[in-house]
Amino acid sequence: MGKSFFEIQKNRLRLFLILVTFLAASVILSANISASSLTKVYDTKIVKVTTDDTGDWTIKGTTKAPSGTKVYATTTVKSDESYGTNSGSNLDQTTWSKVKHGKFTISVEPLTLSDSTSYKAGKKFKVYIFAAKGGIKSFIDSNSTKPLSNKSMQKVSKTVTKQTLVLTKSQAKYLNNLGSDSSNSYSSSSSDSSLSGEAKDLATGSWKAGTDFKAGYYKITSTGGSGNLTSDNGAVDVNAILGQSIDNDLGQVDSYTAFLTKGTTLNISGMQGVHLEPLNINASFDLSNVTAGDYLVGTSIPAGRYTITAIQGSGNVMSEGGSLNEVMGTTTDTDLGQVTNTTVTLHKNEILSTSLEQISLTKQ
Repeated sequence: MGKSFFEIQKNRLRLFLILVTFLAASVILSANISASSLTKVYDTKIVKVTTDDTGDWTIKGTTKAPSGTKVYATTTVKSDESYGTNSGSNLDQTTWSKVKHGKFTISVEPLTLSDSTSYKAGKKFKVYIFAAKGGIKSFIDSNSTKPLSNKSMQKVSKTVTKQTLVLTKSQAKYLNNLGSDSSNSYSSSSSDSSLSGEAKDLATGSWKAGTDFKAGYYKITSTGGSGNLTSDNGAVDVNAILGQSIDNDLGQVDSYTAFLTKGTTLNISGMQGVHLEPLNINASFDLSNVTAGDYLVGTSIPAGRYTITAIQGSGNVMSEGGSLNEVMGTTTDTDLGQVTNTTVTLHKNEILSTSLEQISLTKQ
């Protein structure tokens, strides 16, 4: 017996719904893929490599990519935590390097190209330098929190020629001193070539980095009570009220991130003690949640122009080696000269210091 009219219509409707569902899923999947994957990758040819006065390579090259295409640089080493993270920029380190009439110039940072903690002249870096369409839209995301996807890197590895960059003696010296210069308070007088640090608890008192504990870049927290945390003779002197809880009225924070270079004296008073937890100086931070402490621009925070907003607490926000010096809080206070936000350009090797519990940085 043949199928009834209603059965035929029901089957047609079922097929129609299946088709609509399939098409919708395809559109969603396509959107997700295009948002996170490179759509086109172009190989490049390196013409000239030089170094600048901030320890970076300046690379000139050619490519068949059209004008306006973004140029990336990333390590070829899959096991490196920097794999897929963009280490390239324009010469000002503020935005993308882009192709112009088949040519490009890109600045490449050794600090973000590898997770090394010390540098020697002659050290070789295997890199992919390529032009690409699609992928990550934000320059800040490209060299901080959002590396290229595995699928994108598979495309890169199949298309792009591996290149070798060699660290010069002057670069190694500069990088081991974290790029210090006369305008930067991160002084080259620190002879410690590594800030890897080592976890340690310290009781109330005064302690010297390099003698009582290993010099390093640390997140410092209270192990009991609250009190004053200060330092002397360091890259950036610490001056914070530290406790196990946040007290906005007192300006008390629950952690402080600090460079404790060799020779720095750390002073702890009014509390039981502190815990030092080492941080990777090359690691990037969540720019929407920057807590009290000191951060090196160009590594912890990408160089660029930002609007800085107070999220919690009040206090000083300044840049060592830069022009920023503001009293900030979640409300304005004309008597104190306190503002809720400020817009500023942060240059590579400046140190951003904040005494607020939390600020956010929004790329402009």
